[in-house]
Amino acid sequence: MDRAAFLDRVRTALAGVEVPDPAVPATLPATFASDDGRPREGRADRFARELATVGGAARRVRATGVWEAVAEVVGVERASTAVVADDLGPFEAPVLEGLGHAGCRALPVARDAAAAAELGVTTAALGVASTGSVLVRGTPGSPRIASLLPDTHLVVVHQARLIGGFEELFERLPAAMEGVAGSVLITGPSRTADIEMQVVRGAHGPRSVTVLLVECFACPACGFGELLERPWDAGAGPSHDLCPCCGIQFGQDDAAGGDGERRAEIHRRWRARWIEQGSRWFSSDPPPPLWDPNRQLAADD
Repeated sequence: MDRAAFLDRVRTALAGVEVPDPAVPATLPATFASDDGRPREGRADRFARELATVGGAARRVRATGVWEAVAEVVGVERASTAVVADDLGPFEAPVLEGLGHAGCRALPVARDAAAAAELGVTTAALGVASTGSVLVRGTPGSPRIASLLPDTHLVVVHQARLIGGFEELFERLPAAMEGVAGSVLITGPSRTADIEMQVVRGAHGPRSVTVLLVECFACPACGFGELLERPWDAGAGPSHDLCPCCGIQFGQDDAAGGDGERRAEIHRRWRARWIEQGSRWFSSDPPPPLWDPNRQLAADD
């Protein structure tokens, strides 16, 4: 029986059958994978603890220390070859620097190369603090083979992308699936106990998973949370960077002669104007995956 005939037969059999709409409770009971209510700055600790329980490792690093952390992972894993996804954004240069410093050769992201490589480096769209999981989107420049085939998977991700639990994850999954071949939620190294109940690592994926949570800062105007330098430092002054989200240049557009209250007022007015103009992404570079200005503004209020 061909496909069309089979489907016609199913439709005929189901004609007139009423399927009740199951009632979904307004609130769901909390589970081990739920957000425990801790503030955003405390999520990294929970993420690292939960990832460690399943055999992975996480560490927090500053943006200036990414290359060194990458080199350390290469040394520990004794990797001589790596495939590097092209969605690393600002982390691409320090990742390649770290690989080069450790004598690890970067290969093109292709199936044969990924199968032969000892290390795969990707970013993540989200990290889930309650389970130590990372959400990796499959794109042409970051195919799933980069996180699946090498023995070691290294994830370099902004700490600001950590969410509390599965409740928010499920809210954001539809957006995570848009425009990609698929998204995969990775929780630690691959493992199976199919044969004689003996746990085997690396049967269906990497034997080792390390996540570098890169410290980042929020724009005081629009609340964008993935700035790699502090906009204003009490000792060093402004960063002079532009916020890629709203376009404000710290130390230029918000210069206030040392008057903190005046600077805060400049930030409030800049924010209001940005919202009035439609909360559009400013930079010519694309926004982060799953970037949502409304969610960003709500979290910053």
